[in-house]
Formats: sequence, structure tokens, C-alpha cells
Amino acid sequence: MSDALIAWAVDAATGTPRHVSEVRTGLACGCLCPGCKTRLEAVNAENPNARRRPYFRHHELPETGGCADLAAAAAIRGVLSTPGFHRLAVPAHLVTTQARDARGGLHYGKASLPDAEWEVEAVSFLDDALALLTLADGSQVYVILRAASQNMPSAPETPPGAGILLLDLDGRQLANADPQVLRERLQLLPSGKRWIRHPREAQLLARAAAGAAEAARRADAAADRQRLEPTPPSAGPKPPAPILSPAPVRLAWSAAIDTNRLAGAVRRYEMIWPGPHWQDLGGAALEARAAGADPSRTYVQLADDYSARAGVVRDFLSTAGLTYLMAASA
Repeated sequence: MSDALIAWAVDAATGTPRHVSEVRTGLACGCLCPGCKTRLEAVNAENPNARRRPYFRHHELPETGGCADLAAAAAIRGVLSTPGFHRLAVPAHLVTTQARDARGGLHYGKASLPDAEWEVEAVSFLDDALALLTLADGSQVYVILRAASQNMPSAPETPPGAGILLLDLDGRQLANADPQVLRERLQLLPSGKRWIRHPREAQLLARAAAGAAEAARRADAAADRQRLEPTPPSAGPKPPAPILSPAPVRLAWSAAIDTNRLAGAVRRYEMIWPGPHWQDLGGAALEARAAGADPSRTYVQLADDYSARAGVVRDFLSTAGLTYLMAASA
């Protein structure tokens, strides 16, 4: 059973949507549930001093899960059918297309229309869940009423150029709404509506396709210019780097070397100066400490020119918690 109160039903004799404020109290309301088609009784319908707002209650069978959603659909039909309904708020719509350039690259174009408010000349219902709206400019929009508990319906067969608008219904929000609230919601708010096909779909697609084609044309033109531009003369191969002698580094260390700190310094400086230098330096310090060696006699042979990067090595040793003493000659 839903916890949403139902304020909309259908007339048992005519099938016309009826709001609870329009009927007599009790079973004299003559209404059926839009969902399960069983009899309803109107509660507080004619009581101006009621503590609880009027609503419909199932008389014979318990309410089912889809009753509120289908009551919301009846509510929308009731509002759309009123003579005073002349405006409809519609959501924005965006279409995209794509085109390929001569090299096969994809380029996209898009066109859109903003939220709008349209004048409605006439409304007719083809069935309980499909309305046909004729706009002031003569174009047509089919409105599909889909309850939250229902699957996505298939698009109806429509004439070319007609729009198809999906209106999602939430029974908890709409089944108990009064006619004025629903009217304002439909006329002023684009939310809850989604285009399946816009009445201006063909024009939007043409604009989007033109944008995609223009983007592909510009890409082809740029490629042609690049192909026709003269190639600059080659600067020739780079001279080989000089072969430098490795340089030994003498280290000192603390008896309490922080191995996590040392490992972090190794990872960091391998990104600055790739190579085995940092592993060699850190490993030599750890091995010498473990062996109880004299720091003044601990040397590490670097595999690259040390003299050109003395500052980087000193920074590394400081970061790693080691102490640089001096660079000895090879």
C-alpha cells in the first residue's frame, strides 16, 4: 500500500478525471481508482472544517503500489482537459551529430533550444496515457504520461515533424495535488518533462550537421597547409655527450638512520636524476653502518659525472638523513 493520499479519480460513468473537491462525500462520489479500477469513497469531500484534507479511499480492496502513480496520470489528464489550459512549459533540447575529416578523424556539431513556454490551442486524449497538443503555430506535440512504476513506453506512431514529449509522473508528488498546483506545474516548470523528439528536430539536426561538417573542413584545411609548408632543414645529429670519469663520494651517517626517510629520498631523486646513484649512496651508508665501518673510509663510486651535480647529491644526502663530507678524487 502506498502512503500517498489520492486526490484524483475517474468518474465511473464517463471515465473523466475528477478531483476530490468536485465530488460528493462517500460512495456517492461515483468514482473509480485509476489504477485498480475498484470503487472509491471520498473522505471529507464536502466538509469545510475537516482537519485532514479531502482524499479518496479504497472501499473494497486495498490500494496497490501503482494506484498513486496512475492517479497522478489522471490528475494530469484532468488539468490538460480543462478549458483554461493554454500554456505548457517545455524543457531545453540538445542534439549532436558527427562528421569525419579526410583522415578519418571525428568532429562533432551540436544545436540546442532553451527552456520555453508554448501556447496551446487544443488538447485531445488518444488514450489514458497519450495526449495530443496542438500549438498556436499549428505544430503538434504528443505527450506521453508515464507513471514512475511503469516501464518506458514505446514511442507512438506520429506524423513527420510532430514532437513527442515524455512526462514522468511521481505519484507521491502529484496524486494529491490540487488542480491549481498541477496547472502551475505544467505551465511554468519544465522539470519532469523530456523530449523524445522535438517539433524542431529536423532544423536542429541540420544546424548540428553543418557545425560538424565545418569542423571537419577546418581540420582538412589545416592538414593541407601543414602538408604544403616547406620542411625546415635538419639541424643534424647531436654531438655525443663527453665521457666523464665516475667520481667517488665519501659519506658519514648517523647510528639511527631512518630507513623510511632514506627510501623516500631515493624515490624522489630518481625522478630528478634517473639512474642507480641514489640506491648506491643509500645502500652504501646502510651497509657501512651495519658493518661498523669508519665513515671516513666509506666511498661510493657514482656511475655518472658527480662534479656537475654536486649540489643535487648534497641535497639528496641531507634529505636522506646522511651527511656529505667531501668528494675524493678518483
